[in-house]
Amino acid sequence: MIKKQISQFSFFAFIAFSSFSCVRGGSTPQDSLRVYQTALDTGDQEAAWNLMSPAYQARTSNERFELEFDRRMEDRDALINELHSAVSSDASLNASLSFSRHETITLGFIDGQWQITSGVANFYDRSTPQLALIAFINAIENSNTEELLLLVPSEYRIQMDLDDLDRWLIDEADALNETITLLRANADAPITEANGTAILRYGNQEMRFIQEGLDWKIEDF
Repeated sequence: MIKKQISQFSFFAFIAFSSFSCVRGGSTPQDSLRVYQTALDTGDQEAAWNLMSPAYQARTSNERFELEFDRRMEDRDALINELHSAVSSDASLNASLSFSRHETITLGFIDGQWQITSGVANFYDRSTPQLALIAFINAIENSNTEELLLLVPSEYRIQMDLDDLDRWLIDEADALNETITLLRANADAPITEANGTAILRYGNQEMRFIQEGLDWKIEDF
């Protein structure tokens, strides 16, 4: 039952919405937004809930959803106007696929085809200590000395070149394989970060990171 008196527009919207009350979604993104917009306009919490995906419903309790829905209702008019603009615009479709334990590739539906939008160029992302760790593992496993050099802090990098790293990979191959195995096993371990430095403890060892600009480098492992 609708608790508040609704406008003439809301009444007609409610009549239109009644045929969609059991629908879990629309045939297009815009259709789903229209139904959600009407659910907000009529205060139909159950209809809004039915539009949520099974994954969303599994991780969100009814009580939490009710609370969030009530908050949305407080600025309902402004939100409905925004949704109306969204309904009138083109939709973009995106997908994400995990292709390793820590990397995800994202795709967009563009000009009738699925195209890669991110995830490949970020294979050696260094924007966080966690990503720098994964970049280090990937660089070692792929013998990518150019990427390894980018993970070396500036004060040390001026003292070495790609040939140095090539020799290092060969001379320390066995020890590096053991290290990478340990790092892989502890790649999800918490990294303590403070004041531009970070520490990962793995086994009885630790890896130290230092931030330079927007990137994180491996100071010691």
